[in-house]
Amino acid sequence: MKRILLAVVSVLVAVAPAGAVSRYDTQRMSCANIQAALKRESPAILRFQSKQGGVPLYNLYVGSGQDCEGLQIARTRSVPAADGACPVIQCVAPPHSSR
Repeated sequence: MKRILLAVVSVLVAVAPAGAVSRYDTQRMSCANIQAALKRESPAILRFQSKQGGVPLYNLYVGSGQDCEGLQIARTRSVPAADGACPVIQCVAPPHSSR
């Protein structure tokens, strides 16, 4: 578990700009508020409890695909909000070619 946490923090530090990154607990916000916060403060860390075991999960999300840097690509993900599932955008590394 500590290795996973260290890996996530390392990725967040490498991807995030030098300024402070906002953090939000998605299960206390409506989907509209989550999406507005991402558009306003992209990137931001979204935190929520896993469905299995209630383990806290978090990752970095952006307001639009244009916020992805370098070779990253935008992928739509879903996070739990107070009013149901909420689609958000996460920048990820492109899949490796098998050529």
